[in-house]
Amino acid sequence: MADRIISALQPEDYAAFQKLVPELPSSHDVWNAEHVDALRDTLREGDQLIEVIVFVDAFAEFLRSRGSEGSLTTLEAYAVEKAIAASR
Repeated sequence: MADRIISALQPEDYAAFQKLVPELPSSHDVWNAEHVDALRDTLREGDQLIEVIVFVDAFAEFLRSRGSEGSLTTLEAYAVEKAIAASR
């Protein structure tokens, strides 16, 4: 069994996230459907799910502090970093 860390984005912040991460799906509804599929797959595979709610201001600061561009990869890296920090 493995841990699977998944980012959760709030609907009210989605437009701001799209500006930071242009490769996000066109709407929160589309993103959420993919998110639910990932959650279902994780649970079906018996992995432990760690869902990290990502706040747009904190993610923007994460990007600024690292001089990084927003991408699905950096969104995942942020979630992993937050999950690790929370487990300490």
